[in-house]
Amino acid sequence: MPEQRSLTVNVNARFTVDAGSWQERVEEEQRPYRLVSPPQTTMYRQVLSYLEQTTRNEKVPPKSQLHFGEVAIATVALCIRWGSYFAVLTNRDLPQWAAAFDPEISCIGDGEMARINIEASAALSGWIDLMRADQPRFRKLVRAALRLLPFPIAQLDGSTYYHRFRAFSAFNSAHGRRYLLEAFARDFGSEWFERQKARVLVNPTRALANGILNEHWRNESGIEDVHAGTGPPLRDCLQASRRLVAG
Repeated sequence: MPEQRSLTVNVNARFTVDAGSWQERVEEEQRPYRLVSPPQTTMYRQVLSYLEQTTRNEKVPPKSQLHFGEVAIATVALCIRWGSYFAVLTNRDLPQWAAAFDPEISCIGDGEMARINIEASAALSGWIDLMRADQPRFRKLVRAALRLLPFPIAQLDGSTYYHRFRAFSAFNSAHGRRYLLEAFARDFGSEWFERQKARVLVNPTRALANGILNEHWRNESGIEDVHAGTGPPLRDCLQASRRLVAG
Protein backbone atom coordinates (compact mmCIF):
# COMPACT_ATOMS: atom_id res chain seq x y z
CA MET A 1 0.00 0.00 0.00
CA PRO A 2 1.60 3.34 -1.01
CA GLU A 3 2.38 5.72 1.83
CA GLN A 4 -0.22 8.45 2.29
CA ARG A 5 1.33 11.84 2.94
CA SER A 6 -0.37 14.93 4.30
CA LEU A 7 -0.72 18.04 2.19
CA THR A 8 -0.68 21.26 4.22
CA VAL A 9 -0.16 24.96 3.49
CA ASN A 10 0.88 27.63 5.99
CA VAL A 11 -1.48 30.58 5.62
CA ASN A 12 0.35 32.68 8.19
CA ALA A 13 2.53 32.16 11.27
CA ARG A 14 -0.46 30.98 13.33
CA PHE A 15 -2.61 29.00 10.92
CA THR A 16 -2.03 25.99 8.65
CA VAL A 17 -4.74 24.71 6.33
CA ASP A 18 -5.20 21.00 5.62
CA ALA A 19 -5.27 20.55 1.83
CA GLY A 20 -5.74 16.77 1.87
CA SER A 21 -3.22 14.03 1.17
CA TRP A 22 -1.31 12.43 -1.69
CA GLN A 23 0.19 9.08 -2.67
CA GLU A 24 2.81 8.08 -5.19
CA ARG A 25 1.26 5.70 -7.73
CA VAL A 26 2.48 3.97 -10.90
CA GLU A 27 0.37 3.44 -14.01
CA GLU A 28 0.33 0.16 -15.93
CA GLU A 29 2.87 1.68 -18.32
CA GLN A 30 5.11 2.23 -15.28
CA ARG A 31 4.69 5.99 -15.41
CA PRO A 32 4.63 7.64 -11.96
CA TYR A 33 1.85 9.98 -10.87
CA ARG A 34 0.40 11.44 -7.69
CA LEU A 35 -3.08 10.64 -6.46
CA VAL A 36 -4.30 13.68 -4.49
CA SER A 37 -7.27 13.39 -2.13
CA PRO A 38 -9.14 16.41 -0.68
CA PRO A 39 -9.45 17.03 3.10
CA GLN A 40 -12.50 15.95 5.08
CA THR A 41 -13.28 19.59 5.90
CA THR A 42 -13.07 21.83 2.87
CA MET A 43 -10.25 24.37 2.80
CA TYR A 44 -12.81 27.19 2.61
CA ARG A 45 -14.54 25.99 5.80
CA GLN A 46 -11.22 25.68 7.59
CA VAL A 47 -10.21 29.23 6.68
CA LEU A 48 -13.66 30.58 7.54
CA SER A 49 -13.52 28.90 10.97
CA TYR A 50 -10.07 30.36 11.59
CA LEU A 51 -11.31 33.88 10.80
CA GLU A 52 -14.31 33.44 13.09
CA GLN A 53 -12.34 32.03 16.00
CA THR A 54 -9.61 34.65 15.75
CA THR A 55 -12.07 37.57 15.77
CA ARG A 56 -14.67 36.12 18.14
CA ASN A 57 -14.34 38.98 20.65
CA GLU A 58 -14.04 41.81 18.14
CA LYS A 59 -16.83 44.25 17.35
CA VAL A 60 -18.72 44.22 14.07
CA PRO A 61 -17.61 47.09 11.79
CA PRO A 62 -20.35 49.49 10.68
CA LYS A 63 -21.76 48.86 7.23
CA SER A 64 -20.49 52.21 6.04
CA GLN A 65 -16.89 51.17 6.67
CA LEU A 66 -16.79 48.56 3.91
CA HIS A 67 -16.60 49.30 0.20
CA PHE A 68 -16.70 47.20 -2.96
CA GLY A 69 -12.92 46.90 -3.26
CA GLU A 70 -12.51 45.48 0.24
CA VAL A 71 -15.28 42.94 -0.27
CA ALA A 72 -13.73 41.91 -3.60
CA ILE A 73 -10.27 41.31 -2.09
CA ALA A 74 -11.68 39.41 0.88
CA THR A 75 -13.82 37.26 -1.43
CA VAL A 76 -10.94 36.26 -3.72
CA ALA A 77 -8.56 35.70 -0.80
CA LEU A 78 -11.03 33.46 1.03
CA CYS A 79 -12.72 31.59 -1.83
CA ILE A 80 -9.80 31.11 -4.24
CA ARG A 81 -6.39 32.09 -2.86
CA TRP A 82 -6.64 30.20 0.45
CA GLY A 83 -9.96 28.35 0.27
CA SER A 84 -9.14 26.12 -2.71
CA TYR A 85 -6.40 23.91 -4.15
CA PHE A 86 -4.94 27.09 -5.66
CA ALA A 87 -3.17 27.54 -2.30
CA VAL A 88 -1.23 24.32 -2.87
CA LEU A 89 0.11 25.50 -6.22
CA THR A 90 1.28 28.79 -4.69
CA ASN A 91 2.78 27.37 -1.49
CA ARG A 92 5.38 29.98 -0.51
CA ASP A 93 7.25 27.49 1.68
CA LEU A 94 8.34 25.48 -1.38
CA PRO A 95 10.95 26.45 -4.00
CA GLN A 96 9.68 27.85 -7.29
CA TRP A 97 9.47 25.28 -10.09
CA ALA A 98 12.12 26.11 -12.71
CA ALA A 99 9.69 25.83 -15.64
CA ALA A 100 6.97 27.97 -14.03
CA PHE A 101 7.82 31.03 -16.14
CA ASP A 102 7.96 29.19 -19.48
CA PRO A 103 4.90 30.33 -21.48
CA GLU A 104 4.87 27.01 -23.35
CA ILE A 105 4.40 25.01 -20.15
CA SER A 106 1.08 24.47 -18.40
CA CYS A 107 1.49 25.05 -14.68
CA ILE A 108 -1.95 23.66 -13.78
CA GLY A 109 -3.16 20.19 -14.76
CA ASP A 110 -6.71 19.71 -16.03
CA GLY A 111 -7.68 17.79 -12.90
CA GLU A 112 -6.18 20.47 -10.69
CA MET A 113 -8.06 23.21 -12.53
CA ALA A 114 -11.27 21.22 -12.18
CA ARG A 115 -10.72 20.87 -8.43
CA ILE A 116 -10.02 24.60 -8.04
CA ASN A 117 -13.13 25.50 -10.04
CA ILE A 118 -15.38 23.18 -8.01
CA GLU A 119 -13.98 24.21 -4.63
CA ALA A 120 -14.01 27.92 -5.44
CA SER A 121 -17.57 27.75 -6.76
CA ALA A 122 -18.81 25.96 -3.64
CA ALA A 123 -16.95 28.46 -1.46
CA LEU A 124 -18.32 31.48 -3.30
CA SER A 125 -21.84 30.08 -3.11
CA GLY A 126 -21.52 29.68 0.67
CA TRP A 127 -19.96 33.16 0.98
CA ILE A 128 -22.87 34.73 -0.94
CA ASP A 129 -25.40 32.88 1.21
CA LEU A 130 -23.64 34.14 4.35
CA MET A 131 -23.67 37.71 3.03
CA ARG A 132 -27.41 37.52 2.47
CA ALA A 133 -28.28 35.77 5.72
CA ASP A 134 -26.05 37.54 8.24
CA GLN A 135 -24.68 40.94 7.23
CA PRO A 136 -22.98 41.73 10.58
CA ARG A 137 -21.14 38.41 10.58
CA PHE A 138 -20.22 38.87 6.91
CA ARG A 139 -18.77 42.35 7.50
CA LYS A 140 -16.75 41.06 10.42
CA LEU A 141 -15.33 38.23 8.32
CA VAL A 142 -14.47 40.59 5.45
CA ARG A 143 -12.43 42.71 7.85
CA ALA A 144 -10.77 39.59 9.28
CA ALA A 145 -9.88 38.27 5.81
CA LEU A 146 -8.29 41.58 4.84
CA ARG A 147 -6.15 41.56 7.96
CA LEU A 148 -5.27 37.88 8.37
CA LEU A 149 -5.10 36.36 4.88
CA PRO A 150 -1.96 37.31 2.90
CA PHE A 151 -2.87 38.66 -0.53
CA PRO A 152 -0.78 40.40 -3.23
CA ILE A 153 -3.19 43.32 -3.65
CA ALA A 154 -3.53 45.60 -0.64
CA GLN A 155 -6.48 47.63 -1.90
CA LEU A 156 -8.74 48.34 -4.86
CA ASP A 157 -10.34 51.60 -5.89
CA GLY A 158 -13.82 50.79 -4.65
CA SER A 159 -15.58 53.55 -6.58
CA THR A 160 -14.02 52.55 -9.92
CA TYR A 161 -14.96 48.92 -9.61
CA TYR A 162 -18.40 49.75 -8.25
CA HIS A 163 -19.24 51.97 -11.21
CA ARG A 164 -17.91 49.37 -13.64
CA PHE A 165 -20.07 46.76 -11.96
CA ARG A 166 -23.12 49.00 -12.24
CA ALA A 167 -22.41 49.73 -15.89
CA PHE A 168 -21.94 46.13 -17.06
CA SER A 169 -24.40 44.18 -14.94
CA ALA A 170 -27.89 43.87 -16.38
CA PHE A 171 -29.07 42.29 -13.13
CA ASN A 172 -28.93 45.51 -11.16
CA SER A 173 -32.50 46.47 -11.96
CA ALA A 174 -35.79 44.66 -12.38
CA HIS A 175 -36.09 46.10 -15.88
CA GLY A 176 -32.63 44.88 -16.84
CA ARG A 177 -33.28 41.38 -15.56
CA ARG A 178 -36.63 41.18 -17.34
CA TYR A 179 -35.11 42.38 -20.60
CA LEU A 180 -32.29 39.84 -20.43
CA LEU A 181 -34.59 36.91 -19.68
CA GLU A 182 -36.93 37.90 -22.49
CA ALA A 183 -33.96 38.09 -24.85
CA PHE A 184 -32.88 34.57 -23.86
CA ALA A 185 -36.36 33.18 -24.49
CA ARG A 186 -36.56 34.99 -27.83
CA ASP A 187 -33.10 34.03 -29.08
CA PHE A 188 -32.95 30.41 -27.90
CA GLY A 189 -36.62 29.43 -27.76
CA SER A 190 -39.06 29.05 -24.89
CA GLU A 191 -38.40 25.32 -24.43
CA TRP A 192 -34.66 25.88 -24.03
CA PHE A 193 -35.33 28.77 -21.66
CA GLU A 194 -37.63 26.70 -19.43
CA ARG A 195 -35.12 23.83 -19.27
CA GLN A 196 -32.30 26.15 -18.26
CA LYS A 197 -34.53 27.96 -15.77
CA ALA A 198 -35.46 24.65 -14.11
CA ARG A 199 -31.77 23.72 -13.81
CA VAL A 200 -30.80 27.06 -12.29
CA LEU A 201 -33.65 27.09 -9.78
CA VAL A 202 -32.42 23.84 -8.20
CA ASN A 203 -29.55 25.85 -6.67
CA PRO A 204 -29.64 29.47 -7.90
CA THR A 205 -26.80 30.69 -5.69
CA ARG A 206 -24.46 27.97 -6.96
CA ALA A 207 -25.44 28.86 -10.53
CA LEU A 208 -24.59 32.50 -9.79
CA ALA A 209 -21.23 31.49 -8.29
CA ASN A 210 -20.44 29.35 -11.34
CA GLY A 211 -21.25 32.24 -13.64
CA ILE A 212 -19.08 34.72 -11.73
CA LEU A 213 -16.10 32.36 -11.68
CA ASN A 214 -16.42 31.41 -15.34
CA GLU A 215 -16.62 35.06 -16.36
CA HIS A 216 -13.91 36.58 -14.19
CA TRP A 217 -11.63 33.78 -12.95
CA ARG A 218 -11.64 31.01 -15.52
CA ASN A 219 -12.18 32.96 -18.74
CA GLU A 220 -11.22 36.58 -18.11
CA SER A 221 -7.96 36.41 -16.17
CA GLY A 222 -4.29 35.53 -16.61
CA ILE A 223 -5.05 32.05 -15.28
CA GLU A 224 -5.99 31.06 -18.85
CA ASP A 225 -2.39 31.50 -19.99
CA VAL A 226 -1.04 29.63 -16.96
CA HIS A 227 -3.29 26.68 -17.77
CA ALA A 228 -3.04 26.80 -21.57
CA GLY A 229 0.50 25.51 -22.15
CA THR A 230 1.49 22.01 -23.12
CA GLY A 231 1.84 19.27 -20.52
CA PRO A 232 4.67 19.85 -18.04
CA PRO A 233 7.56 17.38 -17.69
CA LEU A 234 6.33 14.48 -15.59
CA ARG A 235 9.13 14.30 -13.02
CA ASP A 236 9.01 18.02 -12.33
CA CYS A 237 5.33 17.69 -11.47
CA LEU A 238 6.16 15.01 -8.91
CA GLN A 239 8.84 17.05 -7.20
CA ALA A 240 7.96 19.21 -4.20
CA SER A 241 7.81 22.69 -5.70
CA ARG A 242 5.26 25.41 -6.32
CA ARG A 243 4.17 26.05 -9.86
CA LEU A 244 2.49 29.44 -9.49
CA VAL A 245 3.88 32.72 -8.21
CA ALA A 246 2.89 33.07 -4.56
CA GLY A 247 1.08 36.16 -3.37
